Amino acid sequence: MTDELIELNFKTLQLEVQKTQTLVTQYAAVFSDNETLKNLPEYITLKEAAKLKGVLSYETLQKKPWHQPCCGTRTIRLNGHRAWHREEIFRWLKINDSTLEEYARSLNVDISRHFINGKNRR
Repeated sequence: MTDELIELNFKTLQLEVQKTQTLVTQYAAVFSDNETLKNLPEYITLKEAAKLKGVLSYETLQKKPWHQPCCGTRTIRLNGHRAWHREEIFRWLKINDSTLEEYARSLNVDISRHFINGKNRR
């Protein structure tokens, strides 16, 4: 084999290893998400969801439904408290201010009175 052929085979092998690493990472994320989802109760209250997300001010979150799971919609009552299905909570945990408007659109919720261009309106 020539040096050029060996180099080409080596680069091809490197690309295959990179593809495999990417697939392993993707599968690990999916399995991790599924395990996390299974460990959550079926319905989660706003207070519990706030703790999961790391929200420091639960009281502020109560006053801003556009920052809540499903932008404050799709709730059920559980022992007198609003709650959401764990899949909705899991989806909401991945939302931040830069993706909030897209998230609201996907739920057909208009939050433009309260939040626009990545910022709360006053």
